[in-house]
Amino acid sequence: MKELIKKIFAYLMTPITILYFLFFARSNNRLIQEIMFREAKRVARINKKLYSKTKAKMKDATEQEIILNMAFDKNKLSKLSEESRKRIETCCKTINGYCYMMVLDVGRLKGFMIFRQLQFTKYMDWALEMKGFPKQTLKQKKEILEAMGLAFEGWEKWTK
Repeated sequence: MKELIKKIFAYLMTPITILYFLFFARSNNRLIQEIMFREAKRVARINKKLYSKTKAKMKDATEQEIILNMAFDKNKLSKLSEESRKRIETCCKTINGYCYMMVLDVGRLKGFMIFRQLQFTKYMDWALEMKGFPKQTLKQKKEILEAMGLAFEGWEKWTK
């Protein structure tokens, strides 16, 4: 038994095996980043079309009203609890917050680690800017992340 353990340990410690594991760890990180980046681009593309259609129907509406009407019915929204309604209204102040909420709360990245969710917000911001949406301020982003429960000390480090 001891000989078998020694052979396994010797195999695991070969330089080729170590390099393989180092490469795999890097590939895994790159894979997750690529998934987040593609999801951000996909969501930005979809929401650009949806935003344009909703804005055309609601010419005199505010930005927040347009974003809220992209996915929520006012009657159903008013029936939600105060906490849920405030959270949705806060997130829908900018298109960025709306996208964060949709992807991180109910979308493909639900359940990701907090630092990955914060990292995703950077990709989402970039994708929305590429689609012509205005850049949100740091104050707006902080307010949205606080509403989502993602703002902790040093959150800015993960979103740059």
